[in-house]
Amino acid sequence: MELVPVYTPSTKTLVVGESFTPSLVLFGCGGHLTYSDAFQWSAIDSTIIRVDSLSGTTTGLRPGLALVLATGTRFGPLGWMSVTVRAP
Repeated sequence: MELVPVYTPSTKTLVVGESFTPSLVLFGCGGHLTYSDAFQWSAIDSTIIRVDSLSGTTTGLRPGLALVLATGTRFGPLGWMSVTVRAP
C-alpha cells in the first residue's frame, strides 16, 4: 500500500518561546484516498523543542534545528518535519 504523509506546515521556523501545532494527513492511491490514524508526537532533540505527545503542540526552547516525528497507532512511524528555532 502506498502511504504518503503530508505535514502542514512542511517546515516551520519559531522564535524561542513560540509554539505551533502541526497537522498530518495520510494519502494513498495517488492522493485519491485519505487514511485516519491516531498519532503520538515526539521530538528529535528535545533540548531545542518541546513536543506535546498527544496534541503535537511544539514549543521552541533554544536556537537550533530539530525534527518533529509522528507515529501512528495503525501505520507506525510516519516521517518527520523540520523545525528551526531562532533567538528572540
